[in-house]
Amino acid sequence: WTRPDPPDEPVARMPEPDIGAVERALYEERTLIRHHAMRRTIFVFPVDLVADAHWSATAPVARKETAKLARLLEDKGIARDGVAWMDQARREILAELDRRGTATTRELGRSLPELVATIEVGGGRFSAHSRMVLLMGFEGSVVRNRPLGTWISSQYVWSTMAATFPGVIDPDRPLDPEES
Repeated sequence: WTRPDPPDEPVARMPEPDIGAVERALYEERTLIRHHAMRRTIFVFPVDLVADAHWSATAPVARKETAKLARLLEDKGIARDGVAWMDQARREILAELDRRGTATTRELGRSLPELVATIEVGGGRFSAHSRMVLLMGFEGSVVRNRPLGTWISSQYVWSTMAATFPGVIDPDRPLDPEES
């Protein structure tokens, strides 16, 4: 197999590349999960390994990103208490996903307009609610489903981890990071 240049299919490590098999495992069979680990990199894990990856590599990233977003919300005048704003946003996003089943970040913004606020940092801009959904992915409370468009699309359909993969990442029962 010759790797395309640039690679457009995530099959470089498969003995017999089959993008259809990866899609089935991710979105139909649900034996694989797309989840952040180490830094802010998205990986694909077998369901039985994602909790170890989460508690050893992703949870520390989530803590750092939580602190960073809380400061930005306060510094940009969006919230007096960034952590409280995020706690409320988290509850509202999870409730909306529970109500709908799945939603894109854009759909969540339309349903929860009180969470939509533009944050400018350097030369870039992003919405507070979109950063919150990303952070919730780091926390393991939401999970990416099939992207809109191709594999490299940045627009995802989200669902709650609890509904899609019950018990896989339980925030009330964290694993020991060293053991993980």
